[in-house]
Amino acid sequence: MVRLVRSFVQSILKLVNSVMAMVGLAMILYAVWMISVWQRHTGELPFGGSDYPAPWFIYTFLGLGITLCVITCLGHIAAETANGCCLFLYMFIVFLLLMLEAAVTVDVFLNHDWEEGLSLLLAMILKALGPHRYDDSDDDYSPETAPLLKNAVHPPSYVVGDPAYGSRK
Repeated sequence: MVRLVRSFVQSILKLVNSVMAMVGLAMILYAVWMISVWQRHTGELPFGGSDYPAPWFIYTFLGLGITLCVITCLGHIAAETANGCCLFLYMFIVFLLLMLEAAVTVDVFLNHDWEEGLSLLLAMILKALGPHRYDDSDDDYSPETAPLLKNAVHPPSYVVGDPAYGSRK
């Protein structure tokens, strides 16, 4: 009886991992298709050295597809070997991903200012990853090529008044 249950659980785990692997491969193929469409429209690949903004959606979709394929590969190994360590690592990764998904879902539904919070979080991540202020490497870039580093141009101030009479002196 124990062998039958174990075989059934292994088969179900393999089936679920096969479906997840197909979804991961579909995500990778869709990202490759989006890269080809990007290249067709812009004339260049979306990897470094482009004058266009980075296509973060394509990168994210490709990264998620690769991550999903790696996780399903670990799941197939865990299902085939029935190794306790492998199964624990697989279940731990799946649990972390489910908790992350649940946290994002709860935040979106309960927090009405989730867009502001998300943009602040992304801004903090970009600030942490980006070039730091007063770093020696900041001088390597001219202000025209890197306007966000320093020398920000402020719009001219304007006066609200009656333009028909002008100013009094």
